[in-house]
Amino acid sequence: MKFSRLFSSLVIVCLLTAAVFAQNGKMYGIKGGYTLSNFWGDGTENLTNSLEGVTTNLDERNFPWFTVSLFSSRELIPDFAAVQSELVYIRGGKAFKGTFGGAERHFSMEVDYIQMPFMLKILFPFPVKPSIYAGPYISWMFRSKVVNLPSAANTTYFFDGNNVAGEVYNRNTNVIDIGFVSGLDFAIPFGPGSIVLDGRFQLGALDVYNYANARKVRNYIFSIMGGYALDFGGAL
Repeated sequence: MKFSRLFSSLVIVCLLTAAVFAQNGKMYGIKGGYTLSNFWGDGTENLTNSLEGVTTNLDERNFPWFTVSLFSSRELIPDFAAVQSELVYIRGGKAFKGTFGGAERHFSMEVDYIQMPFMLKILFPFPVKPSIYAGPYISWMFRSKVVNLPSAANTTYFFDGNNVAGEVYNRNTNVIDIGFVSGLDFAIPFGPGSIVLDGRFQLGALDVYNYANARKVRNYIFSIMGGYALDFGGAL
């Protein structure tokens, strides 16, 4: 609990700092792309064990989706360090395939977020302008659901007997997620700005769900994005 409070305070301070930098941002852009999400943490074993009790041939999979981001970047030290803040739509979750009653079924657990990451970037002086970055993020959940989940799963240990099949169950999902994001991007000069290519991963530090048997189930998301940024006197 103390760790969560400390991390939350750090995120708030970083986001306020990001807001100040964004007011004087030198580069603004938009990007979008492909995500693969999954869960990590000790609680994922509860989920697997519960589903194996009501299905056969359970196959756990990454959940594919898309993401869109608006971002601003400003150099702190020319050609060496920059800060970047973003506003991102992203979906976390996990996909499964299993056999229920002799029939194969695909189902998933999905959570939609609006996310604000704040990253410190280290720039490298090469023509395609590569950079590595890392920093905290905070996310706000605005929709959570399960898709095509067999009704038998409702009675399992993981779901605490809640009837969640096929319906929005936001009340069982925590509204806030905070965590860590890190990645590598390239800014390729083109026209008045730059083509941006970005690959990143993020790890959630808080539980996705708020019921007892889902403790320590946290988000893990990998993203590949591309986009374009306009240069207003700085560099990415």
